[in-house]
Amino acid sequence: MKLVLAEWDDLETSATNRNGQIHGVQGLFVTDNSVLPTLTAAGPVLSNIALGIRFADHIVRELD
Repeated sequence: MKLVLAEWDDLETSATNRNGQIHGVQGLFVTDNSVLPTLTAAGPVLSNIALGIRFADHIVRELD
């Protein structure tokens, strides 16, 4: 299964939007691999770090 970013904004198929924010709950973010429908074959550490950095950057920009 390949996740297309547009699917993240679909309330029927995802719990979060493309920035990890829970649909309908302002200020609540999921910032780890649980936002992905499947994991890569390799260990999840690097993807977890990358998602955390990406979502943290978004949250900081949102607070400005």
